[in-house]
Amino acid sequence: MAVLLSSAIPLGLARPALGERPLGLQFCAVDDEPRDADIFIAIAYHQRDEILGVPYEDWVSQGWYRLPKESSLSCVTILNQALEQRYYYFYAYTGQPTTGRSHPRSWDGPHQFCMVPRRTYSLGTAKLNCSEKGAISQGFREIDTLGAEGYRVVIE
Repeated sequence: MAVLLSSAIPLGLARPALGERPLGLQFCAVDDEPRDADIFIAIAYHQRDEILGVPYEDWVSQGWYRLPKESSLSCVTILNQALEQRYYYFYAYTGQPTTGRSHPRSWDGPHQFCMVPRRTYSLGTAKLNCSEKGAISQGFREIDTLGAEGYRVVIE
């Protein structure tokens, strides 16, 4: 399975989704037939906010979001509001080995973030001291939204 960003644009040549754009960040799986395994997705992003009027910045990592195997076309919207950052990051894996493979499939990259395997999590300070949080450091792929308010990642 390849990962395509937006409308059949190979990873690394990303641009905002063509046609109807989702608001927020959406992941879709498109297959000719239903898959034999669910796909689970974790995301990470840089967050700017305020606490008691004091601005702060932090990295956030959260998962897991499920793309069900039962459908040949399935989507999950992970962030339901207009995107505020240009760059987001994701790691995805199949919950079990898929046809022709002896182990689960994964989509990772060179950007390291803390994550908790196989259970729901949300972490602040997602780039520091992973083991102290009961997490591990994992490579995530970069998504360049080019500043769009909505973006679709297609996993094939």
